[in-house]
Order: sequence, then C-alpha cells, then structure tokens
Amino acid sequence: MADLLFFPDALRDYDMAIARETGNGRFERAIANMEQLQAGLQQTLVALQQNLATSTQTQAMFVAQMSEMKAESDRRFARIEAILLDHTHILQEHSRILQALPDAVCEKIGLGTRAIDLSDGWRIPFLAAQTVCGIRK
Repeated sequence: MADLLFFPDALRDYDMAIARETGNGRFERAIANMEQLQAGLQQTLVALQQNLATSTQTQAMFVAQMSEMKAESDRRFARIEAILLDHTHILQEHSRILQALPDAVCEKIGLGTRAIDLSDGWRIPFLAAQTVCGIRK
C-alpha cells in the first residue's frame, strides 16, 4: 500500500474496489429513492384517475342540464310563436274591420257606401272626406 500513495490513479482504483467489496450503500439508497418516487407516482396516478372520474361526472351533469334547458327553451319558443301567430290573426281581423268601418258608418247614417280610397289601403267616406280633409271628388 505504501507504493500506492505515489500513484493517485492507483489509489483511486483501490478505493473503488474497496467500496465495491464493502458495498458503501449508494446503490441501495438509489433503489430506495427510486421505490419512493415510484410510490409517489402511483399516488399521483390514483389522484389523477379520481379527478378524471369527477370531471366525467361533472360533464355528464352539465350535458343533462343543457338538454333540459334546451327542451324548456324549445317549449317557450313554441308558445311564443303560437302567441305571435294568434296576434297576427287578430291584427289581420282588426285591419279588415277598420277598412270596412268607413263604409259601415256611411251606410248606418244613410250616406251610402261612397268613399275615397287612400294609397295605404284606407277608405274615407266621401262626405267625411269633404268635411274633414277638404277633398272634393
């Protein structure tokens, strides 16, 4: 061993050989560290799977709520369209009544059905047109 003190490379090789023979524990520590990391990875994987299951359930509930909201919205729009269609029929009937009103008034008061047709579809009784509008025919 005295000869090895003068040769640093030989001393280093000698120390490595001793360490290999005695097992300085680095390999065992590395294995233990790897097992610990693997256990942590396994726990993380379990947590990820739980989070994924929760996310899937949340998504399913969201889709169900969206379906319910769409069905309710469709029912509401159908009711609104029915109401609008009914109002359209009522307005058409009122327009027909209002267009016939001047002639009906003229007949009721004995003036006949003479009336002046206006460009927007309205009719003014001839006498009323002379009196109110100053129109002469």
